[in-house]
Amino acid sequence: MRDEGFVTSHGHTANPGCGYIPLCKWSKPSWEQRRSGGNPGMSVHFELQWNTATDGLVIYLHCETNPYLSKSDLQAKHGDAALKEHAAIQDELFAVLERRGEALEAAGWTFRRGYNMLASHKFPKFIRVEGFHVKFRELIRVMAAVVDGWAQRRAVT
Repeated sequence: MRDEGFVTSHGHTANPGCGYIPLCKWSKPSWEQRRSGGNPGMSVHFELQWNTATDGLVIYLHCETNPYLSKSDLQAKHGDAALKEHAAIQDELFAVLERRGEALEAAGWTFRRGYNMLASHKFPKFIRVEGFHVKFRELIRVMAAVVDGWAQRRAVT
């Protein structure tokens, strides 16, 4: 999806419950803020990974620090103010997602607010490659339009 402005990267989960499973990430430069000074930075991105708890392939919309820090590490390294600022950014994005909730849910997204996760979609256990490809692109496109709008408004303020 590079032709749509996405940058792809690969890594592994940091979640102890998921056992450091490989993942693919998609983001746009306008959704990223690098660390500077005391600011831990921010990353809004999609992660495609296997979820061991539900035993299935899932795509997540995450809003996390950049580079990634767990909640306890963010608090320890940057203090309560950084934790509150991170939560405020997530609150702002989650409010935008909720306003578009019907359309996003109709596309297949489920909302669940966590420390990093804002939304997800669990793929069926058995899906043809063609069906996966079409559904994946549809999920990304509908959500990316909302995140693009949020990022543009943030850049202006």
